[in-house]
Amino acid sequence: MFLFSLARKAALALLVDEETELLATIDRYKTEAQKYNKEVNIQRFLERVAQPKRWKYKDGTTTEME
Repeated sequence: MFLFSLARKAALALLVDEETELLATIDRYKTEAQKYNKEVNIQRFLERVAQPKRWKYKDGTTTEME
């Protein structure tokens, strides 16, 4: 019974170590994804504000300013 208890504790310790490594990996992937998404959002914003500005008037004419 004592040996079973020690083996079980060792197995649980290994399981906890593996879980810790997996959680750290998930956190790294999450951080990388956040950095990538931030860059994509910045690029989209810059492309959007670089577009020419257009104003449409009631008479149907349009003015564009770059």
